[in-house]
Amino acid sequence: MRRGPAVALLLAAALGLAGCVDSPVSAAQVPVGVLLPGDDGGSRWDDVDQPTLDNLVKGPDYAHQPTFETADTPEEATAAATELLDDGARVLVYAAANPQIDTAVTAVARARRIPTVGYDVTGAGISADFAVATDQAKVGDLPGRGLVRGVRAKQGAGVLELVAAPTEDALTALGVGYDNVLQPRYRGQVYRPLGRERVDPAGGPTVVDAYTPPPAQAAAASALVRALVADDRAALDRLAPPAPPGLPRTALVAPVAVYLSNINEVFTSGLVDSDDVCEGALALRCNQLSIP
Repeated sequence: MRRGPAVALLLAAALGLAGCVDSPVSAAQVPVGVLLPGDDGGSRWDDVDQPTLDNLVKGPDYAHQPTFETADTPEEATAAATELLDDGARVLVYAAANPQIDTAVTAVARARRIPTVGYDVTGAGISADFAVATDQAKVGDLPGRGLVRGVRAKQGAGVLELVAAPTEDALTALGVGYDNVLQPRYRGQVYRPLGRERVDPAGGPTVVDAYTPPPAQAAAASALVRALVADDRAALDRLAPPAPPGLPRTALVAPVAVYLSNINEVFTSGLVDSDDVCEGALALRCNQLSIP
């Protein structure tokens, strides 16, 4: 299950040379535990998230030493989190495939009073102290702008908004995003609003958020790690504002609109496997777009 070197508090040897003050390496590297989904989670975790997090958490001064574990079940998550903390991790970053894994990880960390950062958060009920999640208001903004881009200024075009989100808060944020773009056009009678209907993500059509690049999520997580280790309250407030009791403080990551010009990014990121999309009638189109 181990995917990285053993975590230890690495003490740098004294240089013993007077005046040597230009070395960027700190006297001790701070251990940071990172728990990601295993083979059941798909290729993105090994191919994209782990190397990106490894690079960003270390930082240019190599002051932090991330160690990676994987888990696909609550039992594996408990064992992996325990091992990371036994090895001295000062912060625990994790991506949970389901609520049971989330609960298992945070239970271990809270017992040790170690802060947790939930990574790649998409649903409700996360129990981490801090979270990295997609900015749902901007998710709503992007399809609004996409609609305008497609319809242009076609006078009197009717618009029916179908909205789906994992939580009520996300649903509200999506509406704010849509409204920022569409309400001025409704008031100017450029478009005609036909209504807004809620779509159940579980029982209705498949709903996919606008694309959130893993490197952007990794950058937000690494910034939280550095602020937590340094106990930099000002940085934490800036990155993840205080939240109501029982909710994680959340660093929001901006999504990216997907067009034909950048659609390859979604596949090369590992978030989507082209084998799941480029079948049948779409096979030729994928070939034309050079989708890997």
